[in-house]
Amino acid sequence: MSLTLTTILSQNLPPLSTQVIEAALRQYQYQRPTVLDREAESGGFPPFVQPFYLWLVEYGVIPTPQEHIGLYFALYPGADNGHRAGLEARIRRAWPSLVRDQHLVALLREAGMRVTYSLDWDRAGVDVTVWPPPESGRAPLFVHAFVQTARSAAYRKQKVTGVRHFDLPLDPSEAQVAGNVWLYQRPTHTERVRVAL
Repeated sequence: MSLTLTTILSQNLPPLSTQVIEAALRQYQYQRPTVLDREAESGGFPPFVQPFYLWLVEYGVIPTPQEHIGLYFALYPGADNGHRAGLEARIRRAWPSLVRDQHLVALLREAGMRVTYSLDWDRAGVDVTVWPPPESGRAPLFVHAFVQTARSAAYRKQKVTGVRHFDLPLDPSEAQVAGNVWLYQRPTHTERVRVAL
């Protein structure tokens, strides 16, 4: 892999379409892992996000969970500290969220919005940045995307908030499903963002 983590921070992600992402998800039927290792869940391991986006930039496609896991351990050999099965399960559980974020980026772009993704902002809990028209004089809208569950709501409270932050919870009853992964859909979610913008 020729990219470094520094490169990914300064490079635009490939403009994947919702159609391409959904087709990839249908080819891979996601199965939520049942393994739960408290040590792997508690953190202290290298982040899962960078390998996902390194793959995306390098190959121009969403990695499968197995490709994501493979690259993670290639980048961070020995990172599991004896908790390989638990860490693999944790990465598999994080994978739908990473895919959902990229699908949301594509969905908003296809709805005519100017959207960016930042690995730095992602660490602070901002999944997507939506830019208003320059003539509006308004600041960008920082979107927090998450599935509406008690656990995700508690996790969301730990993240950054402030001016022009917008929560976009995904109620499973409003979700589009592709390959067993819940996704945002048009016009339900795109219009919520457009109104907030």
